Amino acid sequence: MIFQDFCCCHRASVCTTNNNDFHAYKPSFREQISEYRQNLSESVKKYFINDIIRFENKFKGGNIVYRYFIQPQLNKFTNSLVGYEMLIRKYDDERWRLPQNFAAIPVDEQISLLKKTAHRIGLKVDSISFNLNRRQFIDPHMEEALIDVQHEIFPVKLIIEVTEEESDRLVSEEKLLASCRRYADNGVQISLDDVGSGRNTYENIKPLLKYADEIKFAMQNFRNENKECKIVEQLQFWKKIANQYHIRLVVEGTESAEEDQLLDDLDLPYRQGYFYGKPHLVKLE
Repeated sequence: MIFQDFCCCHRASVCTTNNNDFHAYKPSFREQISEYRQNLSESVKKYFINDIIRFENKFKGGNIVYRYFIQPQLNKFTNSLVGYEMLIRKYDDERWRLPQNFAAIPVDEQISLLKKTAHRIGLKVDSISFNLNRRQFIDPHMEEALIDVQHEIFPVKLIIEVTEEESDRLVSEEKLLASCRRYADNGVQISLDDVGSGRNTYENIKPLLKYADEIKFAMQNFRNENKECKIVEQLQFWKKIANQYHIRLVVEGTESAEEDQLLDDLDLPYRQGYFYGKPHLVKLE
């Protein structure tokens, strides 16, 4: 109905031609249609998507529905989209929420959803990123499944972002390195998340760096701890480490034009954050 109303407003410009072919439409009209579709309000799009999820949830007997939201990662200096980070969310009480316990989500369900989502977006980017804590990272079932995903979505690169949780302290370095080798041997890339935050100091992650393809620095962690004054110093340090190991440094949590300019000044091309695009739901067919 909304689209019909829009078309009616421009009916005169269309009907001036005696040709029913789309090619007879004026270019300006096609551009207006394209712009209109792109600028549909987020509230309208969200309503229809959530309506579908509500129906699906009832159809499945009220089982929990998970979906991936994706956030763009870009190379600012080449003005190109290089990948998406995939963030799993749970639909509960008619809203999307962050799952409280990621380990409680069955591996098979995560992998099935990962494959479906990857096939929907994979042709648009060079890589997709997927978060695992260290316990999940060394799980043999998860390891085998993710290697299978990489083989299936090739040439798109699967990147595992290794996160830190309190319980991960029980994971031995030996097991962690063994899994790193197996992932690397099968073309799965490894990203070390939140470097410089929490326990992810250089000394603690140094043994993993020889297997890493990427490190990620989260500016929001420093803002949340009122340590903004240390961001520049830390970025300079981790840029040096990235250059030393010939790996990418991705800066996430970029939220303003001032921070964007700061990264320009520091010559850091790889970025992610609300300033470039918020996470949005991938609609599956």
